[in-house]
Amino acid sequence: MDPQQRCLLEIVYEGVESAGYSVPQLRGSSTGVFVGAMSFDYQLVAMRGLDSLPQYHATGGSMAILANRLSYFYDWRGPSLACDTACSSSLVALHQAVHSLRSGEVDMAVTAGANLILGPEPFIAYSNVCHAMTLPEGCSQADR
Repeated sequence: MDPQQRCLLEIVYEGVESAGYSVPQLRGSSTGVFVGAMSFDYQLVAMRGLDSLPQYHATGGSMAILANRLSYFYDWRGPSLACDTACSSSLVALHQAVHSLRSGEVDMAVTAGANLILGPEPFIAYSNVCHAMTLPEGCSQADR
């Protein structure tokens, strides 16, 4: 299981209790789950060792599962979606939750964000991009 799923399961449980509800009280309710995420390092790390790839990696590693595991585990019947809009993912998830509440699509909404960075690859990639953008030959024609 992607560690982001475990983190979300725990944090959402704490959030439900902090809001004054119990998990059994919300079972079967029209509760929507909206998750913002942009990092999928677990999938990359897991695929480094193809011989030891977890059995359910293909299905358990999907971004959609971040929200769907919450809906399934807590038995919530509202929309369940994950979005990736880079740095604004959680904010977009919150926007979707508010829209769903205002439209009457759901009675309650849970919004969360997940971004677990397990390896250096994203930093190396961003560093390479930033370096290329600071070189004179990295500038566009409009910048010259």
